[in-house]
Parts: sequence; structure tokens; C-alpha cells
Amino acid sequence: MAFYFKELSMKKLSFILLGCLAFASEVEKGKEIFEKKCSSCHIEYIEPNKIKENFFKKDNKLLNLKAPTLNMISWAINEGPKRIGADVDLDFKIEEVADFLKDYLYNPDREKSICDPKVLSYMPPKPSMKGEVSEEELELIAHYLVNYKPLKSNKEVEKKRTSLEGLIKEAQKSNRYILVEVSSKLCPYCMKMKKEVFSDRSFREFLDKNYLFKEIVIEEESLPKELAKEYRGLTPTFFILNSRGEIVDYLVGAFSKEEFIKKLKKIKESKR
Repeated sequence: MAFYFKELSMKKLSFILLGCLAFASEVEKGKEIFEKKCSSCHIEYIEPNKIKENFFKKDNKLLNLKAPTLNMISWAINEGPKRIGADVDLDFKIEEVADFLKDYLYNPDREKSICDPKVLSYMPPKPSMKGEVSEEELELIAHYLVNYKPLKSNKEVEKKRTSLEGLIKEAQKSNRYILVEVSSKLCPYCMKMKKEVFSDRSFREFLDKNYLFKEIVIEEESLPKELAKEYRGLTPTFFILNSRGEIVDYLVGAFSKEEFIKKLKKIKESKR
């Protein structure tokens, strides 16, 4: 009898562990989708005090944000005056968030938004994402937004973002080059590239096939030593690295999608 209860207990524990792993996987998948389809407009993290200063003292002239940051969205969902759902039933909360995302992103209307009206008044109207992101993807994004926890340590953020070792190893395995963009929050040409080039599906498909991409925002991150030696202080600067992590070329400024693809193709083909 004792053995039976022990076996039952182990099965229950295994079931709980599997459930936790599945939940963690959904959060990670949601993060990947958000980074691929949303991060071109929504910066990941800015200190809350700086956000308040930007909107309530500087009329958005300090950061010139075109869309709420990820931590602003997560706070509005979980803690804001228009927060969605209750934390006591996390599964139901995620469903409610997914329903909100579908309604708002497919048929944008500022009256539906959970963000502060004053903040939204400085931002352009939200275009519809219908056809760009599926309902299944929105549910995974809901998992990520509900469970988003920003890295609080600047050292952790710097270490995570400035290391190129992981990208170089992946580049060697996949026979791809590495494209590193050095950008600034206050750079209109950086925003132009995000809006007109990096958000384009055909460009993303080209990039995924040929390059590994990394963005470094100079207000938040330090450049790796290899790039810092060559950087001339202009944004956006695009460094092209081979699979050994060596800088083979760089581009400065904004380009059309067609021109940018042409240049990236030419650089990769000429350096083989």
C-alpha cells in the first residue's frame, strides 16, 4: 500500500512538472513571436521613471516613442487601471488577454486601449494586424505579456546583449552571416528602417535565410569591443560579420527594402 501511494505521488509530481514545462514553452514561443512581429515598433524596456518624464514632462520629445514599450504594455495588462483579468486564475486571465489582443489589433480603436490616453495622444494610429498575426500567435503573445519580467540588472542586460559568441556559433552551423544594427531611440532613420524595411515580411524572410540579426540600442547597451573600434557614432550603422565574427563591411543610413537587400546580397557574395 505504501508503495502504491509513493508511485501515485511520483506520477502526480511528474504531471505537475510537465505542465510547468509546457507553460514555460508557451511563454518562450510568445516571446519569439513578439520579437519577430512586434519589436520593430515596441521597444523592449525603458525605465518607468524615464517613461513618466518623457510623456508627462517632455511631451514625448525626450524619447520620441511611436508605440508603447513592452514593459508599458505588460504593466497596463497586469497592474494598470484598466488591467485585464484576475491573477487568481492565470489560465482565464491569459484567455482574456488573448481576446483583447485579437479585438484591438485586428480592429484598432483608441477607445479600446488599456494604455493612458495622454500617452497614446503622442503616438500615430495603430494599423490593423489582421493577416499579419494569427489568433494562435496572439494567444502565445498573451502568455508572454502576462508573464513578462524585465531584466532589472544593467549588467545582466549588457552581458546578454553585447555577447556575439552565441550568434557566431550559430552562424558557423547555419552558413549565415551576421547583421548587427547600431541604433538610437532618437534616430528618425532607425525608425524609418524599422517601419519600412524590417517590418516587411519578404525582407524578414530574406534576412532569416541569409543573416542572423542583432540590434544594439546605444542608449541602453555597450558595443562589443570588436564593433566599438570601428563605430563612428552614426545611426543606424549596420555591421556585416562573417561566420567567424570578423567585420567584412558596414553600411550607414536608411535604405529602401530593395536597395538594402541588394547591398546585403552583394556583400555576402563578394566576401565568400
